[in-house]
Amino acid sequence: MNSEYIFDTLDFDLSLFVRHRRSYAEQHRRSKEAMLSIGNAVKSAAHGAKSTVFITDNCTVVVAQTGGTATLPCVVRKFSNGVVSWIRKQDYHLLTVGVATYNTDDRFMVEHVRHLQNWGLLIKHVQPSDAGLYECQVSTHPPTSIIVELKVTRVIGVHLESRRKILQ
Repeated sequence: MNSEYIFDTLDFDLSLFVRHRRSYAEQHRRSKEAMLSIGNAVKSAAHGAKSTVFITDNCTVVVAQTGGTATLPCVVRKFSNGVVSWIRKQDYHLLTVGVATYNTDDRFMVEHVRHLQNWGLLIKHVQPSDAGLYECQVSTHPPTSIIVELKVTRVIGVHLESRRKILQ
């Protein structure tokens, strides 16, 4: 009778173990499915999903010559509330809020075309130190932004016959 009791207890314990393993496997499967769906959402956001705020693509690159003028684009969809700001990422310097410029350097200004919802950052007399990342941010809740990269080239020579500039 004592051995019978041990086997009954063992059967009972094994059934708990099997049930536990089954629920663990089910949880693992559900967790894996959830992670795959999150991964797919992130992948679709990174590859071609359109922004609900911006018309300008994130990670846009603008190339300008030293001494020239650069316009960093930031075209937004029509929105009821929100202010557009430009921030220089290398030092987190607030450059503009709306059409107001918060910079002592008067080379920076907003080029706002109201009917096109364009809030471009205009940089005159571009210098090599201007190169870098700039953030165009809209004060939605939560704030939304895109990054625009400015690359600055310099003229290193001019081909006299064709008057073609050679850039570096």
